[in-house]
Amino acid sequence: MKNSQYLLHDCCARNNAKMLSLTADKGLEGYGAYWVLLEYLREQSDYCMPLSLLPSLAKQLGKFTQWVEELVCNYGLFVLTDDGRFTSQGLQQRMKPLENKRKARDAKAEKAARKKAQNSNTNSSFSAAQKTETNKKNSAKKVENTPLQLVDNERVAKASLEEKRIEEKRIEEIKRKEKEATASEKESSSGSKSSSWEGWLNEALGERSWLELQAIHSGESRRTANVLRIAHSRGSTTPSGRDFGVG
Repeated sequence: MKNSQYLLHDCCARNNAKMLSLTADKGLEGYGAYWVLLEYLREQSDYCMPLSLLPSLAKQLGKFTQWVEELVCNYGLFVLTDDGRFTSQGLQQRMKPLENKRKARDAKAEKAARKKAQNSNTNSSFSAAQKTETNKKNSAKKVENTPLQLVDNERVAKASLEEKRIEEKRIEEIKRKEKEATASEKESSSGSKSSSWEGWLNEALGERSWLELQAIHSGESRRTANVLRIAHSRGSTTPSGRDFGVG
């Protein structure tokens, strides 16, 4: 309910001595006119009205101005102020609880507004700081994208690529050397096996030469074998014509 629509009305107001005097003189019209004047006063911020407005109020009430002036001035229901206005002490007292609630409400609203303003300032400061940081980052990105920075980036990329190529060549060289070493080891192992095989064969053959064995194996005559044996006894692996009885 709005404040302009709120007015306390004591249920025993008609029994007040002042009110009894009013109703005795002016009847229920006076009683009703009293509450109409209170409603007008309630609509004012300080619950006061100028006396100069009584003619207008009288016209609204359908009465003469004198009749309304008597109601305001003669029964002690209203108080006249030094600045030419009138008010009601009873209305002032009855409105105090509402005024206190209004003040408490206004104080609470003011406190909430201050807190909101502080939060807003804090958020604004944070936003400003965040905006500054964003501007710095954007500025840094712009610097990174300048021609000089782009040249530096390209130089660094080329250097990195060259280092990669050198490393690949080094690895290839290591692999090549490892392959050569492996091949050399295989050759050495093969030669060693061959030498061992020849030694074993000579040992198995004893005093017989290879030619002698070939002659026997191929079915040559015993004479040819004897010739080969004689040549072998002379320390020669190749028989001469004399060994065969020629010359």
